[in-house]
Amino acid sequence: MILASTREKHEQEMINMNEKLQITQMNLQEKTIEVDEFRIQLETACKNNEKVIFERMETISHLNQQLHDCQRQYTDLLTTKSMDTFNQTETKRQLNRMTEDREKIENTCQELQ
Repeated sequence: MILASTREKHEQEMINMNEKLQITQMNLQEKTIEVDEFRIQLETACKNNEKVIFERMETISHLNQQLHDCQRQYTDLLTTKSMDTFNQTETKRQLNRMTEDREKIENTCQELQ
């Protein structure tokens, strides 16, 4: 009787343990599937992030090139304006000098006449 009772108790514990084991295995499978889904989402997010970073790098490169071009054009314009201003100033000086020379020559001509 005691042996039968102990055996029955043991069998009931085994059944309970097997049920707990099955539940735990099912939970493990669910968690494994969940982890796999998260891994896929993470990989997708990483690929998208790399794509965005690459696009931003291209944009920055393009903007740097535009900035360089604008700076070069600005420098060219400054140089051209400086040369134009210099040429205008030099031309005015030459005109003034020639006008003064002409007046001197006219005065000399009048004196000689």
